[in-house]
Amino acid sequence: MEIIAFSLDLARQKERPEFIKKQMDFLRRCGYNTLLLYLEASVRTSVTPFFDPAASYSTDELAALADYGASIGLDVIPAFETLSHMEKFFVYDELADLSEFDCERTEGRDFCPPGYPRGSHGCVTNPRLQAFTDRYVREVCAAFHSRYVHMGMDEMFQFACCDRCRRVLSGGKSKEQLFLEFVLYAHDLASGMGRTMMIWDDMLEYYPVADRLPRDIVLCNWSYIYIGNSPRGKWTGRRGENAFALYDALGFRYLFSCKAGNLSQIYNVDSYTDYAMGYRPLGAVLTSWEHSDSFYPSLAPAIAYAGQKWSDPTD
Repeated sequence: MEIIAFSLDLARQKERPEFIKKQMDFLRRCGYNTLLLYLEASVRTSVTPFFDPAASYSTDELAALADYGASIGLDVIPAFETLSHMEKFFVYDELADLSEFDCERTEGRDFCPPGYPRGSHGCVTNPRLQAFTDRYVREVCAAFHSRYVHMGMDEMFQFACCDRCRRVLSGGKSKEQLFLEFVLYAHDLASGMGRTMMIWDDMLEYYPVADRLPRDIVLCNWSYIYIGNSPRGKWTGRRGENAFALYDALGFRYLFSCKAGNLSQIYNVDSYTDYAMGYRPLGAVLTSWEHSDSFYPSLAPAIAYAGQKWSDPTD
C-alpha cells in the first residue's frame, strides 16, 4: 500500500510538540509513512488570532512538526473539518455567524453538549463560511509540505437545516445539490493550492454523488467494528452498494480507516484489512481521537500491530 497512516487528534486536546515528535518516531519504527494531524479549531492564523494559545498552535509550531516529519520520512497531512465538527469555532463571537444555529438545543436536535450552544455544523449557504475556510485552510496548509489535505465532511447530521438553508431549499435546490457544490468548492480550494483533497465518504450514503465528483479526490472509508462480507453503512445502513467495488469501477483512489481505540483494536484491523485487500485501496489509516476514548500509551500495541501488518507484505 502506498499510504500507511496514523491520525492524531490535536483538536480535542493540545499535545506538546515534544510528545508529537516522539509519536512520529514511534510511528516510523512501526512502519508508518504518513501522519494526519487532525486540527479543527486548533490553529492561530490571521483570521483566528483570538484562539486560546493554551489550546491551539501557531503556524510556526506546525511547520516545525511538518519539517521534523519530513526529516524522518513521514508525510504530515493537515486534516480539517469544513462543515461539521466545527463547534469549537462557533464558541468565538467572531465566528458565531458561520453556524447553522444560534441555539442548537431549540432550533436543531440538541446533539451538542451545553458548552457548544450553536451546535457543530457550518451553514453551507452562508458565503462567509467559504470566505473563512479559504483563508484558514490556505494559511494552515502553507505550513505543510504534503501534497494532500484532508477536508473532513463526515457526520453531517444537521446539514442545511437552518432557516437560511430552508429558504434555499424551498427555491428548488436539494440537499444533495448543496452537498455536491460544497465538495466541489473544497476541491477547487485544494487544487488551487496544488494539493490533492481527501474527504471522509460516509455522507455519500446520504447524497450518492460519487459519480459526479472529480476522480482525484481520495475517499476515506471508516469502519470501527468487525468487518464481515462488507462494511456496513454508517448510522442507518443506507449504503446498498459495495463502496470499494464502486470506487474501483469509477476510478477513485481510496483509503480504509480503522480505529485504535476501545471499540475496535485488533479484530477491526484484521477483518477490515482482509476485506480491503480484495480491492485496490491506496492505503490505510489508523485513527485515534479524544483522550476520553483512550490514552495514547494504551494504544501502542494496536498502533504497532497495524503498522507492521500494513507495511510488511509478507505478514
